[in-house]
Amino acid sequence: MPMNHVFISYNQSDSDFAAVLMTELEKANIDTWLDKRQLRAGQDWSQEIDEGIRDSFALVVVMSREAKLSEYVAYEWSFAVGAKIPVIPVVLEKIELHPRLARFQNLDFTSKRVRPWDELVKDLTRIRNQGSTRINVPKNSPQFVRRAIEDFDNPNVDHRKAAIKTLEKACHPAAQAVLRDALSHVLPDVRVGAMLALMRIGDKTMLTVNNVPSIDEVFVCKYPISKEFWAERDAAVKTVNEFLMKLSLDEIANILPNNNCPFRWQALYFFSQQCEAKHQDVLLREFENGGWGIKDICLQSLIRVNIRKAMELAISMLRRISMDKIPQDLQEASLPYFIRLAFDVVLRELTDKARVLELLRLTLQSEIPALRGYSCECAGRMKLRELFPMLEKLTQDNAEFMFFPFDDNFLRSNAGQNAPVSEVAKLALKSIPKRLKELRAKKNVQ
Repeated sequence: MPMNHVFISYNQSDSDFAAVLMTELEKANIDTWLDKRQLRAGQDWSQEIDEGIRDSFALVVVMSREAKLSEYVAYEWSFAVGAKIPVIPVVLEKIELHPRLARFQNLDFTSKRVRPWDELVKDLTRIRNQGSTRINVPKNSPQFVRRAIEDFDNPNVDHRKAAIKTLEKACHPAAQAVLRDALSHVLPDVRVGAMLALMRIGDKTMLTVNNVPSIDEVFVCKYPISKEFWAERDAAVKTVNEFLMKLSLDEIANILPNNNCPFRWQALYFFSQQCEAKHQDVLLREFENGGWGIKDICLQSLIRVNIRKAMELAISMLRRISMDKIPQDLQEASLPYFIRLAFDVVLRELTDKARVLELLRLTLQSEIPALRGYSCECAGRMKLRELFPMLEKLTQDNAEFMFFPFDDNFLRSNAGQNAPVSEVAKLALKSIPKRLKELRAKKNVQ
């Protein structure tokens, strides 16, 4: 018997439509189960039907006047409801559905011209990808565990929260097993609530699973944002942080390669704050593979544990950024902060003036305004007069060469809203000769 299929419940009078339904779903790579096709002579009807429904991830019930009167159809969809299998009513004729069946979102197939096949396939694909709401009941589970599992599917969110809290406080192996199982529940508040409960318990087996949810699945900013929203979100972030603080550096290091881990950034931050020189291989790996925000965190930590390595990385990355043709990842908002940090390392540690001049001559020609702006500041702070003619020429060619593309994120000039100037550019101007200032004034930049 096929597993991970859709069970199609229908009355024999609708068998032609059921055959079309089966064909449409299987064309979309969704396996189906029909009693006409699967049951063989001599097999127990009730047992086979029950197993077919239990092994399905969803039940599609074809509803017509005849189907509404059918005891077999009623048995199949009610069995699915009791087994917590998602049910999708496909309505062929305009009829009043049973009150329990009417609770589910149905699809209107009454028109023979336009039928929502795409919507049906989309709904089934989503259910298959998310998994059903069913959670395995551990053997010999106490009654309160069974009640909590039932409440996970309660339409009232407060009941679901109470169920998670009951399992968290129980300190029972079955309760923890159910919470781990709930990490893949179809409802996001159940998934996230189970994760936070396991973190508060200190259940480290959660680190070995691949379906850990993100708190953003629940705490997504929706306007207007209430104080209660922020309070709950802050409490969730605090729970994650407290869980990470209890882990060893080796345990955190094992989390970092998992790009699907929703709290990887927080884990990297904790690791970077506590790691020592012996952990620099982990930092170098994350630096190489991560985006600009991760590179920034790793470089800050390397400055602490191996300043020489940090300086060489900073120089290498500034060269790479200068020579790149502005790929998509260079547009990240965190890039200017990484550039500033890299230049700070160069200013502090690079004593070879020839190397500094070589680097700045390269970075000042970059197409990236942030890189040119920090290069200008660096040249001014180090009083590298050899570069002043180059700065003057750049100003003549492009009066805006020191401006950032991120105007809204930086200070604006006193000249007005139409003259945004970066904080870095203003710092750089203090160190540039008077002649360059006069030239910029003539070009009405400020």
